[in-house]
Formats: sequence, C-alpha cells, structure tokens
Amino acid sequence: MRVTAPQLEQADDHDQIQIKGNDLRGVKPNLCTTAAFHCKPSLLFWCTYLYDTLRPRLIYEGNIDSLCELVDILKVEVLGEQLSRQGESVAGLRPILQRILADVHERLAFCARTHIREEIANFRPSDEDLDYPGKLERSVDTTSSANVGDNADIYVTWYRPLEKIVSCLSKLYCCLEPSVFTGLAQEAVEVCSTSLQNASKVISKKATPMDGQLFLIKHLLILREQIAPFDIEFSVTHKELDFSHLLELEKSLKATCEEFIMSITKLVVDPMLSFVTKVTAVKVALSSGSQGQKLDSILAKPLKTRAFASPDKVAELVQKVSTAIQQDLPKVMIKMRLYLQNPSTRMILFKPIK
Repeated sequence: MRVTAPQLEQADDHDQIQIKGNDLRGVKPNLCTTAAFHCKPSLLFWCTYLYDTLRPRLIYEGNIDSLCELVDILKVEVLGEQLSRQGESVAGLRPILQRILADVHERLAFCARTHIREEIANFRPSDEDLDYPGKLERSVDTTSSANVGDNADIYVTWYRPLEKIVSCLSKLYCCLEPSVFTGLAQEAVEVCSTSLQNASKVISKKATPMDGQLFLIKHLLILREQIAPFDIEFSVTHKELDFSHLLELEKSLKATCEEFIMSITKLVVDPMLSFVTKVTAVKVALSSGSQGQKLDSILAKPLKTRAFASPDKVAELVQKVSTAIQQDLPKVMIKMRLYLQNPSTRMILFKPIK
C-alpha cells in the first residue's frame, strides 16, 4: 500500500519515527522514546513510507562495504538492540525492518557475484602482477629493514585475485545467510583457483617451471588456510598438506605438489635415468632368453664391458648426480624458502625428494 503526503500529514503525532542519515553508509533508525508507539492503522502508513523511501536507494547501491555496514546496522543496532530495548512499543516495526534487511541481503549477494565475475574471473593481470619471483624478492629486501610482523607486507606478495577473494569473503561471512554464503564461497574458490592456475602457466613460461609450480602451491595453500575459519562445507581443520578432502581445491593442490616433487627428483637423478633404462633393457633381454647364438654371445658380455656402462662412464654419471645434489638441491631449497615461509610445509614437500 503506497502512502501519499496528505495521508502522512494526518497521522497521529505520537506515531512518529525519525530516520537519521542521508546515505546508506550512515542510515540508522533512531526510535522515538518520548511516546509509546502504538500499533494503530497509521503504523502501516509509516512502515510503508519507510520501505518505499529506502528500497530505491538499496537497489542502486553497488558498494559491498556500504551494504555490509547496513546489514550490521540493521541486524545488530536496530533489530538486535533498539527494538529489543524498547519492547512492544515498537514491535510493529520489526516486519518492515526485516523486509528491508532481506532486500539488503539480496542486493549484497548480487553485488558479490558481480564482483567475483568482474574482478576475479575476468581479471587481466599486468606484467607487475605476474612478476614472480621478483615480487617476493623485493618483499624480502623490504621486510629485512622493516618490521617483519607487518601484515601489509604479506598481502603485497599475494596475487591480486586471491587478495580480492579473501577480502570479499571476510566481509560477506557475517552478513549473509549461511546457505547463501556457502554458495558464493564455493563459486569464489573455484574461480580463484582457475585464475591461479592460469597465472601459474604464464609464470612458468616467463620465469621457470619451478617458479610456476611454487607460485601455485603457495597461493592454493593461502586460499585453503584463509577459508578454513569459515564454517562452510569445504573448510578444513589442518593447515598443512592434508589431502583427505576430495574437493577441486585439494585436488589441484595435491596434483601441483606431486608435479613439483617429480620435477625436482628428475632434476637430480636425470643423468642416471638413461643409464637405468639401458640396464633394465639388458636385464629384460637376458631374462627372456634368445635363440640366436650371436645374440647369446652379445648378451653374455659383462655389463661393465658395454660402452654406456664402462668405468669411465659410470664415474662421470656419479659425478653428475653428486654435482646436482650439492649444487642444484640447495638452489631448490632457497627457492622454496622464498615461496613457502612455513618450514613444516617445505619439509613435507622435500621429504619425498630425499
């Protein structure tokens, strides 16, 4: 029912409610305490007027921070504190305020989905965004001469879509209904994971494959750690490399870690792989037997008499592996410390390599 100005003017003087604030960021119903607010027919006029005044402003508000602040004001200060404190005298206001709150929730969910689509899914990284490991190295230089406990330095090293997602979810968590938040969070995590994987591929080409792998491991771990406090279906208790949850985030993290472990293992033992392959081929041929006398004669030769297994070749092979262990592995550890600050995480990754 829409109320006209003349009707409002005819309403009882003690049925007045004062609305303070000239924008959504500061709108707070200041419930009149000087007179009892009786549930008369004119209350319907005031409630309808309040709703008709606020709703057009709500449906055009696109700022997530403003909408979250308004949710907090309506839930905590108005519905939770002021209405409870004044009791039955203003009980008639509760339905209309709950309706306004529902509209704010709906608008907030819409804006959040728009934010996820435009700021994360459609994110186009600049060269600076993809400057890994350079961004981490600069951060190390900065923190060495500053307070290492400064949280701002942590976010500087994060890929921007991850920072945007974490910031957005932290604002929405206490403002939306659990079922709505869970759906948004799952969508956000999926979109962010895809963005991280795409960035990892570019970094692998611009820098090194190792940088691309460690970039992805670092950010997937951060993403999982940041969503863990949210009481949602895919939250996890352990912040280490726990792969018990069959979620896409866990699958991506596990696959990337395994790929990294295999690549580093190959880096160290690569000189030995061809040798082992040739030795295995000889053993298979011997075990399968042969019918030709000439072939029997060749296979009967000792392994050390073969060109690939001569003492000089074996010594050269051992030297290459030793050099890789002494020179390449320390470089890998330095790179891991740059990307992964948690020592236990580095140890979990490095243990299979050892």
